[in-house]
Amino acid sequence: MKTIMKKIFFLSAICLATSMLITSCSSELTDLPEQESAPAIETIPITVIAGTGEDTTATRALLSEEAGKTSPWKWEANDKIQVITTNPSGSKVVTELKLKPSSAGKARGEFTGNIPKNNVISGNTYRFYYVGKRTITPAEAQTGKIEIDLSKQSGKLADLKEHCVLSGMGKIVVENSKADIEGAITLKNSFAIAHFAMSTADGRAMTKVGLRGAGVYSAASVDLNTGEAVGTSEAGLDVDPDTNIFFP
Repeated sequence: MKTIMKKIFFLSAICLATSMLITSCSSELTDLPEQESAPAIETIPITVIAGTGEDTTATRALLSEEAGKTSPWKWEANDKIQVITTNPSGSKVVTELKLKPSSAGKARGEFTGNIPKNNVISGNTYRFYYVGKRTITPAEAQTGKIEIDLSKQSGKLADLKEHCVLSGMGKIVVENSKADIEGAITLKNSFAIAHFAMSTADGRAMTKVGLRGAGVYSAASVDLNTGEAVGTSEAGLDVDPDTNIFFP
């Protein structure tokens, strides 16, 4: 009987100790101060006018396959340009500006968005980018370059805009908590992309076309500070299915 009582007492002591421990922990948790949330980043609206030049037949963002070589590139719905700024802590920040619906189909487009107020200095110039539908990632902005893969093109004219990089400098002017660009931004290609059409003399369908030659690259790296591109994977001069660029 004594043995049984000792066991009951021992188990009761353990339960009591556990209960005290839980109560103590619970009390400590409730006494912890609440974590302060990160302060909101103050932004200001910005408006940018951008195009690739005065000539309306020059290279733009939208092409029509039926129009062939005379087709102008113009801005289309949902197009965007991006600008990279540096915050007070030294980190690069990517801001997207979206095309206004009223600018679709025009050679010069109006883009709007909100940019961090503390990241811009009125009167300074910044580089703006058009890179198709893709978004420049924070990692790319921080390293200062983006990689473009030209080996997986569809061969269609409209596909060019997804493999091109255009950039231009613009002076930001801040006044009355609003930012604008002095004049307009002229965007220029970082590298040339050609479009061509081919057919066989006897009318037979071609299943694949290969491209090779000096100065022809299947990949390029674009410097986000200067807008200049460097080919990183040359297609080569010899027939080689591993290095040549092929179109379906």
